[in-house]
Formats: sequence, structure tokens, C-alpha cells
Amino acid sequence: MVAASTPKTALKLPAGISRRRPDETRLELLEAAAGFLERHPFRDLTIPGLMALTTVGRSSFYTHFKDIYSVIEALLVGVRDRVLADLKLWAVETKAPIEGLKSLVIHMVAVWEEHGPMLSALIDAAPKDARLEHLQQEIQHLYQLTIAAILRRDHAAGWIDLMDFDEVALILVVASQAYLKGKLGRLGPHQPETVISTLQMVWTRTIFGRAPDCATGTQPVGNVGAAWLAE
Repeated sequence: MVAASTPKTALKLPAGISRRRPDETRLELLEAAAGFLERHPFRDLTIPGLMALTTVGRSSFYTHFKDIYSVIEALLVGVRDRVLADLKLWAVETKAPIEGLKSLVIHMVAVWEEHGPMLSALIDAAPKDARLEHLQQEIQHLYQLTIAAILRRDHAAGWIDLMDFDEVALILVVASQAYLKGKLGRLGPHQPETVISTLQMVWTRTIFGRAPDCATGTQPVGNVGAAWLAE
């Protein structure tokens, strides 16, 4: 006679340990890192320090991430995808001269207001990691291409003089990122209205000269920048 098999029972885990799905552990690590970066610079983020903010063991970190830089990469990939999607939608809208640049400033500030600590960490970490350097360049290049496209459109319409559109766009992006990092790179309180108005003034005066003279979009700017400097 064959003995009846004993039903298998579920493994009972030690107290304090629960079954978790891998994506839940990964999410907890990312949320802990994001929370830390809201109040501290990237240079202070370490793997032991991050694990102390979670309920999981240190070995779980290496199940999901290679190093601390890969945590930043995971946080920022979604931001890059959002910027790309937003700019694609933004590009199809027709905007009057100056208003195109102003609306792009509003978009950039909104992204920084929502993700400032992570973008600040990206800027700090990029020189030390090739993956993050590439990711930073991707985001920067998206804005540069969009600004350059605006400048070429406005030049074709007779609103601005011929210039090196790509280089001017690059300067605007790099300078704006440094300014935004200082203003929105940590948890608030922030004054986004002041940040927006300051960047809009710098961008429009850089491209158009004295912005109020051409804000209505009723006549070509021509050499308004040179005329303003001659006053």
C-alpha cells in the first residue's frame, strides 16, 4: 500500500519578513532616493544610507541596481520621456514670435518644479558616470533642438537676424539649467513666477533685443537689438 502524501504547507517566513514582489522593492528604493534628494545633495547619497531609509536588506539593492548612479538613471529616464513627449506636442502648436520662447520657458520651469531635486542630482552625477552624462545630454539636446527650431522659424519670418541658431540655443539651455538648479534644485518653498519672468526676460532680450517693442508680433524686429544697444 502506498502511503498517502502529506500536503505541502506554505513556507512560514521569520517575523518581520514579508513576501514582496520585486517591483515593489525597486519602487521603495527609488522613492527613498527621491525623498533623500529633496533635502540633500547627490554627493551625500550612499548605498548604506539609502538602505537605512527602507525596509529591505542591502542585498536587495544589487538585485535591482548596479550602483548608486543607476538609481539616478532610473529616476530620470521617466523625466526624459516626459520632456520628449511634451516637446512633441508643444512643437505642433503655432505660436507668435516671442510667445514661442516664453511658453517654452514655462514648460522648462514646470519640469524643474516637479523634478528639480532629481535633475540637480543628474547634473552633479553626470561628470562621474557615462550613462548619466548621456542622459543629461539627451535632455539638454531636446531643449536645444526645440529652441533652435523656434529661432529658425522666426528668422524665416523676418523677425530676427541670422545667427548661429544651434549655438545660441545651447547657451540658453546651459545657462538656464544652472539657474534652475540653484532656484528649484531642492524642496521648496519656491517662487516659480519669479523664475519664469526672469528667464523669459533673458531669453527674449538675448534673441529680440528690447522685448517689449516686439511683443505684439505686428512687425518684424529687424535690428531692434542693435538699435537698443545704440540708445
